[in-house]
Formats: sequence, structure tokens, C-alpha cells
Amino acid sequence: MSAASLALRFGGEFGAAILVGSLLGYGIDYFLHTSPWGLVIGLAVGFAAGVVNVVRVAQSFSRSHPVDANAPSVPDDQE
Repeated sequence: MSAASLALRFGGEFGAAILVGSLLGYGIDYFLHTSPWGLVIGLAVGFAAGVVNVVRVAQSFSRSHPVDANAPSVPDDQE
């Protein structure tokens, strides 16, 4: 998996979660006439779900591509 495809997957997961959350919130507002609270809560829930999805994808990528223990380390700047 290339870095570009991983970045697109992160963006897709995050964007889809926000879109679904906002659409569900808008639907709640439409049917229950609670504007704008359903949309606000839907956006917040979608944002939280997007963050959880991105973390889950990053963890699965890290598990499948572990860091090589023999790789050279980059020295820190010592001031």
C-alpha cells in the first residue's frame, strides 16, 4: 500500500463518517423540527466516528507493517 493510497483511505473514512453523521442529523431535524440541534449533534458524532475510523486504519496499517528493529535511527539534534 502506497502512502498516497493510505492518505486517500484516511480522507475517505473521515469524510464519509462526517457526511453520514450530518445527513442523519439533518434527517432528525427535518422530521422532528429540532433545527439546528440534530445537525450539530450529527456533525459531532460523525467527527468522533471519523477519528475512531482513522485511528483504526492507522493501527491496522502499523500492525501489518512493523518497524524494522535493524533500521538505522535518525539522531536527534543536540543543542
